[in-house]
Amino acid sequence: MFACPLSSCPEGYLYNNPNACIGPLEGVDFDDGYSPEELCILQRLAEGTPGQITVRETCDGLTSSRTVFVLGPGVAMLTSSETRPCSSCACGSETQWGGLDICTLISSESFLSCLEATERKAQLGCMVVENWFVDCAPSEPMCTPSG
Repeated sequence: MFACPLSSCPEGYLYNNPNACIGPLEGVDFDDGYSPEELCILQRLAEGTPGQITVRETCDGLTSSRTVFVLGPGVAMLTSSETRPCSSCACGSETQWGGLDICTLISSESFLSCLEATERKAQLGCMVVENWFVDCAPSEPMCTPSG
């Protein structure tokens, strides 16, 4: 499997999907496998490399964001937000923030299996953020690693 250097991975965003109405990543055309960004993120998750991954999707004016802060092998923090248009708001939109959860990542082997997946349906399943965790529990804010 091709291993990309961490410096080539996206800074901040895995996906910034402006048309998520059609379903998770189905509008992205990588018939031959993962995109370079997907490979980098799965590799980082398999290695437990600390960093931030944000998945942002927009549909009918609603923008949903999920941000995963990988703290190290097997552990991450997760938060989310939803922003929608608001005609009575001074800035034209309002944002509702989700709580902060501490989560146990699925095993490194599971992410490695995702990297080896050849069927697009399996690959799409591997890129659904909620599938990256065994469990999550509410957490108090904490420091995240830089980088």
